[in-house]
Amino acid sequence: MQRKHTDQSIWWGNFQFEDDQAGRWKIGPSTLWIYRSARSWHLIHHESTEANDDAASVDPPLPIGETSLLLDDLPTEATVARYSFQETDRQISVIPALADRAVIVRPDVPLYILAGEEVTIYVSTPIWIRVEVGPEGRLLREFPSHRLSDTWFGPSTRDGELCYSVKTVGRLRLENLPFRLHRAVTPMQVLNRASDALHIDRVQLPVQYLSLHEGEGHFLWTESVTLEREIDGDLTSVRFDKGPPREAGKTHLLRGPRVDVRSNIIMRTFNSLFNRLELED
Repeated sequence: MQRKHTDQSIWWGNFQFEDDQAGRWKIGPSTLWIYRSARSWHLIHHESTEANDDAASVDPPLPIGETSLLLDDLPTEATVARYSFQETDRQISVIPALADRAVIVRPDVPLYILAGEEVTIYVSTPIWIRVEVGPEGRLLREFPSHRLSDTWFGPSTRDGELCYSVKTVGRLRLENLPFRLHRAVTPMQVLNRASDALHIDRVQLPVQYLSLHEGEGHFLWTESVTLEREIDGDLTSVRFDKGPPREAGKTHLLRGPRVDVRSNIIMRTFNSLFNRLELED
């Protein structure tokens, strides 16, 4: 994707750098500086302590004076990495991606779905930032725009999987969900076909099986996920819609799923979605 960055809030795309040029990306709580020399790329990453920092902007290239200041006085607590090449390519790509494992999300309040009812919950999860070089897209590094806690999710400490836990909420009305350029929105439809109420206080969202789409307003979306409970206590049917949800408006695909969808993997993953043991770090 080659983008002309006339809108500085759109932080993703391909960028061209000459030798000794640097750029700065502000992506929610994360600030990323990228510097190119003749034989190396430097990545400098710093995350803000402001939990509600939702800004997004792009400044490539930085003025020469600001580039020199950056290299001489690195930000406190920043992570610095240098990648060496025989010769660096002019192109650098900064790309949004979904997390590499499932994310635990919660409704804003515990939710009960009565027998025979269905509800759609809108949730948002933090975006990963991928930095690739050259037309062939060689990966330098990827990291979350916001640091996530590790969580074990399953019926016991032996049966389950490692997930991410994030401070996010589910909303029943889309207009009540804040849209941010460093988070992706997923509509989750839950159908309760059982004879008793379904209690939801947290849900495991397997974003590694989802694609990422840019919708109207440059906001990020995944496909809708439908969870259908057929038997009391069990979730037996899970479906991923094909293509982005209608709420996204006109869209285009940014990135496909990290993991190909296979029915046996989906069923095993979704067998313990609701009301299971959760141990955060």
